[in-house]
Amino acid sequence: MPTPIILSFIAIIIGYLCGSIPVGLWIGKLVLKADIRDYGSGTTGATNVIRTCGLKWGIIVFFIDIFKSIIPTLITVIASNNEIVPIWTPPIIGISIMIGHNWPVFANFHGGKGVAVGLATLFVMSPFSGVLAFSIALIIMLSTKYVSVGSMIGSAVGGIGLFLQITMEDFPIEMIQTRDFSYVIFAIGGTALTLYKHKDNVERLLKGREMKLGEPAKKINLQEIHD
Repeated sequence: MPTPIILSFIAIIIGYLCGSIPVGLWIGKLVLKADIRDYGSGTTGATNVIRTCGLKWGIIVFFIDIFKSIIPTLITVIASNNEIVPIWTPPIIGISIMIGHNWPVFANFHGGKGVAVGLATLFVMSPFSGVLAFSIALIIMLSTKYVSVGSMIGSAVGGIGLFLQITMEDFPIEMIQTRDFSYVIFAIGGTALTLYKHKDNVERLLKGREMKLGEPAKKINLQEIHD
């Protein structure tokens, strides 16, 4: 039988492949007969699917992205609790899923921004941090009408929440899988990945070009991208 380390590396690869499933891209081709990466934010995430294909299809993409993250993460958490794989495997799985979603091998390494998959993984590791991140993100999205702003702040708040739960012995809320310090890998790495993938959104916000919630996606103007 493979050793726990080998099983862990196999799980990490499977996590990346699960994350790489480009659901938004497939939905776009089904509904629009086009590549949704040519529209709106240029990504395959649920927000861009909503703008290009409609709310119903965006919700479908959102939940499939959630499940493609929750299932491998939850299986790995159970395996680590039973010492089948090392304790540090779940946070690495979370990162590998996000990398797969953002740079999917099945879609020429051009995917989404990792918000939904990151949130799902965070919720498995720490329900408190997941609920906190989602709540803050939703409030900011609805108040500012900018999905990107809510996503960035929500991700940062969730990462901080997980970090504090791990590092503070007297943290008042115990809703967490483990206090093992390896989970800091996801608290910091997952947040960093999300913020990095939103760098174009920050640039558009500064230029006043960022789309607001409810705006339909337009075909990407390559000249605007280079301006």
